[in-house]
Formats: sequence, C-alpha cells, structure tokens
Amino acid sequence: MISITELEKNELLKILESGVTLGADEKQELADLVEKMNKRKVIENHPYAISVIQIDGKPYYTTYVADDSKKDGRRKISAQKREHLENKIYEDYKQKTTLTFDMVCKEWLKAHKSEVKPQSFQRLMTDYNRFIPKCSFAKKPIKSIEALQVREYLQKTIIDEKLSEQAYKNLKTILRGTFAHAVEHKYILTNPMRDLTVSTVNLAKPKKKAREEVVFTIKERDLLRNYITKDSENYTDTAPYAILLSFQLGLRVGELVALKWSDISKGTIHIQRQEVIYDVYDDDLNKTKSSVHEIVEYTKTQAGERILPLTPEAKRILDKIKEWNTTHKLKSDFIFVNASNHNFNRQRINTCLYSYCEKVDIIKKSSHKIRRSVISSLLDNLANKKAVQEFAGHENIETTFNSYYKNISDDDDLITGMCACL
Repeated sequence: MISITELEKNELLKILESGVTLGADEKQELADLVEKMNKRKVIENHPYAISVIQIDGKPYYTTYVADDSKKDGRRKISAQKREHLENKIYEDYKQKTTLTFDMVCKEWLKAHKSEVKPQSFQRLMTDYNRFIPKCSFAKKPIKSIEALQVREYLQKTIIDEKLSEQAYKNLKTILRGTFAHAVEHKYILTNPMRDLTVSTVNLAKPKKKAREEVVFTIKERDLLRNYITKDSENYTDTAPYAILLSFQLGLRVGELVALKWSDISKGTIHIQRQEVIYDVYDDDLNKTKSSVHEIVEYTKTQAGERILPLTPEAKRILDKIKEWNTTHKLKSDFIFVNASNHNFNRQRINTCLYSYCEKVDIIKKSSHKIRRSVISSLLDNLANKKAVQEFAGHENIETTFNSYYKNISDDDDLITGMCACL
C-alpha cells in the first residue's frame, strides 16, 4: 500500500474528481504529487537500513543499494543530508525499473537455465514463446504492473487460449519466476502475484479419448505380436524385439532404449536411466540445436528407479536380442543398438511400431499406448494395486489409475507371469 497523508490523499482526489480539463500547472501539480507518493513508497520499502556515521566530525547518512556487479551484491551510498540520500535511493530505483516485463523474464530465464535440467528448460522456453510475446504487459515497465492487470491477463488467456490446467500452471510458473526475480533484484518492491487469486472455472476440461486411442486392445496386441514374431527374417535391427519386450515390461520408451545388459540380474531388470530429448539454447536464449537425444543416469521421477521381474517371455525376447547382436557382431553395453553400434533412440521404436500397425491394418499408436495397455491389464487383474503402481514407476496411485482402461484384458500370459512375480 502507498502511504500518503490524508492531506495528500484529499489533494489527489480533488484533482482527479474535479471533472475539469487540467491546465499545465494542474498537470504538473498532479505529477509532482504522484512522484512524491512513489518516492515515499520506495523509501518505506527500502530493504537496507539507513545509518549515520561520522566523517571528519561531520554526520553522513549511509545505506546500500543492490548491485549485481559487486561481490556481495550491494553498493554503499552516502550523503550529508538524509533527504539527499533518499533522493539517491529513489533515483537508483527509477534507473533499474525502466526494465520491461519481457526483459526481466528473459533475465530470469538466463539465470534459471543452469538450475534446471535441459528438458525442463526447453519446456520453459516453449511456454515463454507461446505466452509472453503476446502478453498484454510484456512491453510495459515491470514496476508499473499491478495485481489487477495480472489477474485480467490470466482470466482472458484462460478463455482465449482455452488453457488446460497444466498449461495454466506452466504460464503461472513463468509469471511467478519473473516477478520473484524482479523482487530479488530490487526491480520492484512487491510481487503482484503474491496472494493473487484467479478463477479457474473456465479452464478447458480434458477430453476423454476413445478406447481405441488410449490402449492396444487384446485383438490388436495379438495381431502385432504374431506378425512381428513371424516377420523375423525381415528385421533390419532389434526394434521389433523392443516392441515385443515393451508388451512385457510396460516401460516408458525412454527407459526402454536406455537399458543395458548390466541391468539384468537373477531374473530381474533394473530400471535406472532414461533417454531425454531437448533443444539447446545459447546464453542469449537462441536455439542452437534441436532434438538432442541423450541417455542420462536418472529416471523421470524418484519412483521411476525400480527393479522389475522378468516374465519367461521377456527372458526369451532378451535371449533373441543377444543372439541377434552376436550374429551381427554388435558389441555395446546397451541392449538396443543399430548397425553402427550406437544405441538407437525412441523415434526408431515408434517408427517401427507405426510400420507394423499399418501392416496389420490397425490404428497407429505410439509406444506409450503399449505402456498404458500393460498397466491397464495389471490393474484389471491384480488385487495388489500398490504393486502395480511400483511396477509402473509412478509416484502416486492416482497417476496409475489415470493410465488404465478398464477390462482391457481377462486372460493374458503377462498377467500370469506378473502374478507369480509381484
């Protein structure tokens, strides 16, 4: 809140409510009053104490202002009179707060880049490009943006962009990060996002997909498995085996292509890494590389690291992969490798799967739908739902249930195998 005296408040109201055209003197009077109020607000919220020291027997008023060029992030200023020191504080504030919201947002992104995983930063950049360039206050000085403007922008964007709950959260992440950065660097004194409430009744409701879009049915699964098995003479690599193994393990495709032979031990397989895909940005936030595929030594979530039992069929498929690699003189720590001995990425798996979907004349579905199918089958047939959650590598049971489609499978060798192991 701006702290002004009742006299100042009355003077301002009198001018604003007069209803007459303001002359040059009145305009100047109004500008001076607003400036006085703004200065008082800055001084009241100045984060550093004002002290009095003696220099050559004379009193000097001293304090600090934020300065990122200094080692401790602040710079000392002083003046013989308190009024002069307050003027210095206010001028420093005005100089810093000519920054627009977009400028501060980019500054925050640059600072944040080294603090998050590359794929997380890519999501931030995607959301930045989607929302910020056309944000109503993107080019406005960040110091002038108030909570009402932010609320109006968010409510309008929810409707105009038909935002989902997740997209709305992503947008708020950018706004909150930018304003928090501005407060931290003393560009603004208060965060307009603090205690801000926005109605979310107009958020787009998620569309429920049809069964054939969500999972592979029993018939589709059997068609694929039978065709792929009989097509072994036409294999050019082990991607078809990856599809078959996926129907047994229900892994995320990024986990599947990151598997190593050393992960297998005593009838189990250790899921402990994944492939990530991200774009690379330079220090000026320009994209330099697109679609970098990288194997990292961590899983999507903490719960993602898990040890899964191998069904008899999974063991048979792994033996076939080892036989293929040996026959073609492929040597790698990774289970799935191409003719050049390089592990192939998730795109190779999906390309292969789409091709087989066409061959057996079913709707094209990604490898993720195999995962959903496996989880669905287990949920339908296993009483221990907690065990299914752990098998899926989900952090909570709600995620697991959101992944399943009821009664997809009644009798299945996967179920038989898993029931014996889980």
